[in-house]
Amino acid sequence: MADAARLAGQVLAFLLFALAIGAFSQWPPLRPAGEGEALVRLAMTVPGRLKGECRRLTDQELARLAPNMRRPLDCPRERLPVRIRLEVDGILLREEVIQPSGFARDGAANAYWTLQVPAGRHVLRALVSDDAGDRARALEREGTLELKPGAVVTVDFDRERGGILFR
Repeated sequence: MADAARLAGQVLAFLLFALAIGAFSQWPPLRPAGEGEALVRLAMTVPGRLKGECRRLTDQELARLAPNMRRPLDCPRERLPVRIRLEVDGILLREEVIQPSGFARDGAANAYWTLQVPAGRHVLRALVSDDAGDRARALEREGTLELKPGAVVTVDFDRERGGILFR
């Protein structure tokens, strides 16, 4: 008899726990954007170019190095900062110069922005460049998007897939 009462109590406790989880999974409703708005989310990891040129070591310089350290090229580790610019309908939403990550500034520049825009048809323009004076190259993408209320558009960067991507 005591076993049946304990089993019934456990079933009741698990049922109440499951109901609480179900209630909290539906309430309160999550809205990533306000009423009549959409989100533009920029999530980029951009490896900037190396800060300097690689230099070929002379035979004398190679001879002075330990055998396991002999490599023909001496390349700098530090990378250039990356400038990221985001516009909607010709209006600048955000522009930032991102420094490379890492102790020696040899990693990629990382940016994550979430910006709210009104829902509707918009011309989205993104620009990514590493500032290196006259050798600077810029990747740019422009596209017309229909943003429904509550929609989320992600601006990403993948050099192998063409540079800047709108998803």
